[in-house]
Amino acid sequence: MIEAIPKPNFWRAPTDNDCGSLMQMRYAQWKIASMYASHKDYRKGMYGPANAPETTVHENSVEVAFTYILPTTPASECRLAYEVTGDGRVKTTLTYDPVKELGDMPEFGVLFKFNADYDHVQWYGLGPAETYADRKHGAKLGIYENLVTDNMARYLVPQECGNRTGVQVVEPGDGELASGLSGKGRMAEPAEIVAFVERLLAEKKKTLCGKRFVVTAGATIEAIDPVRYISNHSSGKMGYAIAGELAARGAEVTLVTGRTALPTPAGVTRCDVLSAEEMYRAATAAFDRADGAVMCAAVADYTPETCADRKLKKGDGELTIRLRRTKDIAAELGSRKGGRVLVGFALETDDEEAHAREKLRRKHFDFVVLNSLRDAGAGFRGDTNKVTFVSESGNEPLPLLAKREVAARIADKIETLINE
Repeated sequence: MIEAIPKPNFWRAPTDNDCGSLMQMRYAQWKIASMYASHKDYRKGMYGPANAPETTVHENSVEVAFTYILPTTPASECRLAYEVTGDGRVKTTLTYDPVKELGDMPEFGVLFKFNADYDHVQWYGLGPAETYADRKHGAKLGIYENLVTDNMARYLVPQECGNRTGVQVVEPGDGELASGLSGKGRMAEPAEIVAFVERLLAEKKKTLCGKRFVVTAGATIEAIDPVRYISNHSSGKMGYAIAGELAARGAEVTLVTGRTALPTPAGVTRCDVLSAEEMYRAATAAFDRADGAVMCAAVADYTPETCADRKLKKGDGELTIRLRRTKDIAAELGSRKGGRVLVGFALETDDEEAHAREKLRRKHFDFVVLNSLRDAGAGFRGDTNKVTFVSESGNEPLPLLAKREVAARIADKIETLINE
């Protein structure tokens, strides 16, 4: 499908306005940089030693990064990283440390060259003509299709064209297909489609663009034997709502989730785990690159010392299972927190505020979202929650709300903390 290795690109065809301002002459070296970027360092000899790719193994992905030397004056570098997840997705990240003497670049991105046989285009977004950030108000939202050649606008001065804004996609789901095979290609779950439409109808300002968050959700599973396990009643709904709300505001969200049947919120990177140990490793790794975290998961406090390799058989006597303490994920993130935002949850049945304040202090949370099983409509599995924000400045009780609305209030408070 892709004909050539993706390449960093810093140049675009000049527009007629660019020609008037002599953009080609002022920024020509960015065109040269795009054409001749190399992983070989020409500064260290005629044939230059090659920069070996950097490989980083994460809990649920592998990242391979290449450093390119750019033939600019003075010389500069960029880094192109590919993070591959277990479900086959590839996240491409291009980074560049600005060099003051080089000035502005006409474009910053990655070029992908496709086989010419892929000549049909279909999109759901604004159309039918090309649209741009400053030229889109006359377009209509709809489903459009055309040929690649149809997207070439006949401008007097040839320039980049064919851009489309407002494009939205519900990706196909994974599972058993009509052919009998299993994989990606089935219709997305109705709940996922509904959530996607709701997000479109309630489009939010991207107030958290450039921010990265980790959200934990759902229950962990601690195996006793290959059949039985210790867990709890958490459905994951609250955590998923928070992850979706942060993503809707433009944040890059990693959702570390225990087992649940919930669809992944739009725009969220999902990391599935089972045990408390797996969640610890995934959450701490993701937090290293994050601006904050929301600890919403119901993580087991104890796990069996050993897991039997065969199903335990029923006997006449009592069965004793020895448990050991699991690692405290929130406390670990609190110890690494620095100036980042950290939000905790507390579900209590007695002395609610005292327990919440003890968590606030011990785990270095900015605030704790406290709910009680004694409040009707709060707690597990339902679509509503009644919470109180507990912080050093006091308590902020909220009425019974839909979990989506609670998630919005939590995101509001996070924004306030970030902007202080």
